[in-house]
Amino acid sequence: MGHLPRRGVLHINKFLDWYYNQIPATMLPLALSALLFLGSAAAVAARAIVADTSSIPDDNITSFITSVHINTAMPGAECYDIRYCRTLAAIVQSCVVTILACVWFAVHRNIPAPRVGHPHANFFIRTGLLVWYKILDQRQALTVFVVTLLVPEWVLAWALRQFIRARKLSKELERARQEAKMKACQRLEAELSSKSQEPEKAVGEATDDQAEDESLAESTSTSTHSEHEQLIRRQATSQHGINSSQRPSTDDIRKAMCDVVEAARLVEKADEAWKIVHAFFIIMGGYHFYSKKGPGRPLTPDDVVELVRRGQLVAPTSDELANQSKGDALSKGVAILQTLWFVIQCIARRIEHLPVTSLEVMTLAYTVITVAMYIVWWDKPLNISCAVCVPGEEVDEDEEDKGKSVWQRIFAYVIGGQDVFVDLRQCTRVPTFWAANSDGNDFIIADAIALLVAMVFGAVHCIAWFDSSQSHLEQQLWRASAIAIITTPATLVLVLILIALLDKVPLLPDQFGPIMIGSLWVLVALIYAAARLALIVISFTSLSMLPVSAFQTVQWTTFVPHI
Repeated sequence: MGHLPRRGVLHINKFLDWYYNQIPATMLPLALSALLFLGSAAAVAARAIVADTSSIPDDNITSFITSVHINTAMPGAECYDIRYCRTLAAIVQSCVVTILACVWFAVHRNIPAPRVGHPHANFFIRTGLLVWYKILDQRQALTVFVVTLLVPEWVLAWALRQFIRARKLSKELERARQEAKMKACQRLEAELSSKSQEPEKAVGEATDDQAEDESLAESTSTSTHSEHEQLIRRQATSQHGINSSQRPSTDDIRKAMCDVVEAARLVEKADEAWKIVHAFFIIMGGYHFYSKKGPGRPLTPDDVVELVRRGQLVAPTSDELANQSKGDALSKGVAILQTLWFVIQCIARRIEHLPVTSLEVMTLAYTVITVAMYIVWWDKPLNISCAVCVPGEEVDEDEEDKGKSVWQRIFAYVIGGQDVFVDLRQCTRVPTFWAANSDGNDFIIADAIALLVAMVFGAVHCIAWFDSSQSHLEQQLWRASAIAIITTPATLVLVLILIALLDKVPLLPDQFGPIMIGSLWVLVALIYAAARLALIVISFTSLSMLPVSAFQTVQWTTFVPHI
């Protein structure tokens, strides 16, 4: 995943070229169609099971898969008090709410493309367009939400890449800010030195006023409005008594200019240090070039660093970013509390020797991986809808690279290398799953951490290893699928090691490496997709065979407010 060694990338490219020349182009669409068909069938089956099991089941129940009558009654497991019982609808509601809360609040989409147009004169049309634009703004969030439900490990790897890139970018921005500040101080010292060597000129002359205004604009890097410059200059001269009728000393000039810089900082808030939240804001498309024709393209991290180094861009304050962000510590805290409550409830049921359903186990696995996303994206602003306008030149109309096919791009997305195909000069917004293309080492670290968390995600499913609500066939499928989810990340690591080993074997045919790597990736992807599909289906089909004790609740949990 991520960026591979150079020869490894060559192997992958060779495999793709060979694959599309040797294998009919209809195989991949057929495979995807088969997966979509299986997913649709599973959804219909799960819906039917939920619809048919709206009450506590009887003792003799028919398994959805095996069609064998199974006695689910357990001695002493009857629910004598309705206050300490739960229904099937309550179980499903708790799991669904927890999954939706975890995944939705974990999703941090990038900033959508700016809209160009004027408000409509009609109130109803204007309101309808406003609602429609709000819906369009959530398309990216919905895309990330669906992908997170299907492959949360892949989204976690993307989040980790953004986090590592944001950490490095924040340090680069801060170094650029300090460099710009040092250059401004050097220019200020040069101006002061030149003024002290000109005794004939008075401070109030127009030439000196203009020079002071220019040095002030350069030193603060933010005085873009003339009224601010005049306000700052009047404040400094009035405090130190500098006027056109007397010649100031060097100390007076230094004090006055220090007050000017301090006043500029207070007025423009230009001395804000660049932090990781600003880096996330840049990566998600926070700055956008504008020209006379309208919106241009989003700024790359390198563009922003260069503008900061020149002293032409300052960091927005934390309050400004917080006002634009739709999420804060409170909303994220509520989601985390709901997640913790669900985990505590599952632990309490185990302590009380009460069964935990397969659906609850799957939900518990989602909580593990979404909590990791919370941690990684904690400083990333949530659902910002408007980028900062930056005056820029016309966008270069370079031709788009069309050397790669659609399936090659899909393959790049699977391994996490989609940023290679992104050129922000041709984009109106930052792509949905863009991670600010960094060096290969960062991506290897991110993917390694994501693979470890993915193994934990699969291991959580082993809690239902001896689930009595599953039939024999369902239990075997559940165990095999859980093992497949655990071993898939390890297999991907072995593939990466194999790529590194193939780089050191010069005697192998040129086509051997690409064919081997591509075959392994396809095989692993198919096994993983089948395992995930089986776990989702069994989580719902097993609800038709729940023992009576599964409807009992831990008594003290009824006194805790929860969803």
